[in-house]
Amino acid sequence: MADEIPSKGILKSEALKQYILETSAYPREHELLKELRKATVQKYGNLSEMEVPVDEGLFLSMLLKITNAKNTLELGVFTGYSLLTTALALPKDGRITAIDIDKEAYEVGLEFIKKAGVDHKINFIHSDGITALDQLVNDNQEFDFAFADADKSNYPNFHERLLKLVKVGGIIAFDNTLWFGFVAEDEEGVPDHMREYREALIEFNKKLALDTRVEVSQISIGDDGVTLCRRLPENLPHPVDEASRPLLCNVRYMRVLLNCVAFAVCFSNKTLFSLLYFFSFCCDAVDGWCARRFNQVSTFGAVLDMVTDRVSTACLLVVLSQVYRPSLVFLSLLALDIASHWLQMYSTFLAGKSSHKDVKDSTSWLFRLYYGNRIFMCYCCVSCEVLYIILLLIAKNQTENLLNVVVVSTLTQISPLSLLLALTIFGWSMKQTVNIIQMKTAADVCVLYDIENQQKKP
Repeated sequence: MADEIPSKGILKSEALKQYILETSAYPREHELLKELRKATVQKYGNLSEMEVPVDEGLFLSMLLKITNAKNTLELGVFTGYSLLTTALALPKDGRITAIDIDKEAYEVGLEFIKKAGVDHKINFIHSDGITALDQLVNDNQEFDFAFADADKSNYPNFHERLLKLVKVGGIIAFDNTLWFGFVAEDEEGVPDHMREYREALIEFNKKLALDTRVEVSQISIGDDGVTLCRRLPENLPHPVDEASRPLLCNVRYMRVLLNCVAFAVCFSNKTLFSLLYFFSFCCDAVDGWCARRFNQVSTFGAVLDMVTDRVSTACLLVVLSQVYRPSLVFLSLLALDIASHWLQMYSTFLAGKSSHKDVKDSTSWLFRLYYGNRIFMCYCCVSCEVLYIILLLIAKNQTENLLNVVVVSTLTQISPLSLLLALTIFGWSMKQTVNIIQMKTAADVCVLYDIENQQKKP
C-alpha cells in the first residue's frame, strides 16, 4: 500500500515543505490534533496522507473564524482531522454535519473529539455523499460553510447539491483540486492509480472556472491544493437608471397611503376597504422583489416594510374587535402578533444574526419550514390576511358573534366567500402556531443571554 499515495505534494522541494510545517504549522497545531495525526499514521500508514495537512488545517480554521461560520457541512471525514479542526474553530453553539461512508475511520478520531469536548457540535451521518446531500436538500437545510474531501469523480455532483445547501455568500471548499501537482503534468508521468482522479479534477477545475454562480479562488496549499467557491446571488442585481429609482422606492410609500385610505372607509365601504387593503398587501411582495432585483435593499426599507406589515394587521384586528364578540379574541391575536415579532427581532440582535429569518438552528421543524420555504410562508401570510378580510365582509351587524358567523358561513352556506374562508383557516392556524413558537424561542434566547452575562460577572 506504500505506493498508493505520493509522499510529496505540489511543493517539489521537500525542504520548503518541511520549513513551512516546522516554522509556522507544527508550533500552532492543537495538541489533540497532533495526537490524532499520530494515531492515524499508526493505523493507516501511508494512507494517512488522505488526512488534511497541518498547514491547510490552520488555514481552514482561520477561514471559519473570519467568516463567522456557525453551521458547517463536511463531506468526507476519514479519521476526522479536518472535522476536529472545524469543531475547535466554531463557537460554542456551532454545528457540524459530517458525512462519510467509513464509520470505522471516523471512530478513530472520535476519541480525540470527545477529549476536546466538542463532540456535541457534530452530527455524523453514516452514508454515501449523494444520498446524504439529497436528504439535506429535501430537509431545506442551510449551511455557512462546506468542506468537500470525498470521491473526486463525484465533485461535479457534490457541487450542484452544495450550491443548494450553502447560503448566498457562504463558502464551499473542495480539497485536492491540484492532485499532488499531477493536474499540470503529462499523463505519461502520472502513476496509473492516480490518473482517474487527475482527469476528473482537470475537468472539474474547468467547470468551476466557467461557473458564474460562484466566485472561485484556487489555492496551492497543503499537499495538493484547495479551491474556495463563494456562492453568489442567483440573480445578480440589474443596473437601474436614476429616473427609475423614485418609482421603485415609492412602492412602499404607496402601501402606507393605500392603508390610510382603506381604514378611512373600513366601516362605510367594506368592499373598497378589502380591495385597497389586499392591493396594499400585494405591494409588499412587489416592493421586496424590486428591492432585491434592482439592488435597492436598505435597512430603512426593511424596517418600514416590517412596521407597515405589523401596523396594517394590528389595525385590521382592532376593526374586527369592534365588529365581533368576544372582541378579546382579536385583541389577543394582535398582542401575539406584535409580541412574537418584536421578541424575534430583539433576539436576532442579541444573537448577532443579520436577519430575523435565520432560524436554521431552531429545534422546531415548523419554525424552520415557515422561514425556510417561501411558498409555505406566503400561503400562511396570505391565508391570515384573507381570512380577516372575509370576516369583515361577511359580518352583517356591528356586534356579531364570531362563532356563529364562522359556523354558519362554513357549514350552512355555500358561497365563494365561505369556501375561501374554509381554505384559509388551516394557513391561519399555522401562522398563529408559528407566532407562538417564535415568541417562546425568542424569549428563551433573551433569557439565555441574561444568564450568560450574569455568569461573566466576577
